[in-house]
Amino acid sequence: MRYQQGRTAKLLIISMGFAVSFVSLLPTRGLAQNARPFASIRRQLAAINAKLDNLYVPFKVQIAGGLCDSAPAPSSNPQIIIDSAGTGTFVVTSVLIKRGFQNPVDFLFLSVNGVEINGTFFETRTGNLFDPLFGEFAVQQSADIMGMPVRRGGSINTPEPGGNVPHQIVANGGTIEDVKFTLFCRSDNQDLDIENVLVAGWKKTADTIEVRYVPGN
Repeated sequence: MRYQQGRTAKLLIISMGFAVSFVSLLPTRGLAQNARPFASIRRQLAAINAKLDNLYVPFKVQIAGGLCDSAPAPSSNPQIIIDSAGTGTFVVTSVLIKRGFQNPVDFLFLSVNGVEINGTFFETRTGNLFDPLFGEFAVQQSADIMGMPVRRGGSINTPEPGGNVPHQIVANGGTIEDVKFTLFCRSDNQDLDIENVLVAGWKKTADTIEVRYVPGN
């Protein structure tokens, strides 16, 4: 009887231990099965986010200008600098500048000297950007310098057009000054100002474009 009772007791303990072990596995297996669809969703969302980061979207940055030329001579060469915070490529399609509220005759010599792209300078001397409109102060002329004809001869006011400043510029981010336009204002003692600069183009979703205006002399 003792042997039978002991054996029965051992079988009972073994059975109870197996039942507890089996029951303890049920919630864990259920949670693991329920987690599988969420893991798949997370992977899909990560893939979508990666694709969104590589999409190109339009950008527009407007900044205040500043002094274009100041006394005394010689010439004054302000700069428009366009920088990307990312390391991928971006595209500049428009650089619109607006002159200050001054006699338009003062702007007769405003032109583009050249553009530097990722450290390489391209000389693209143009004719003057603005002409006087009946000598009116109120007409604050504006011009997009992208696509301006390059001067191959003649004076700055009566240029013989040649090729063009690029209509669009593809640059790599990550350099100190990705794109830099150099302007020419005047070579005398006349002061004049640029009021606004607006730069537009395309960039990657996650990147940020910064525009700076560096005054002339």
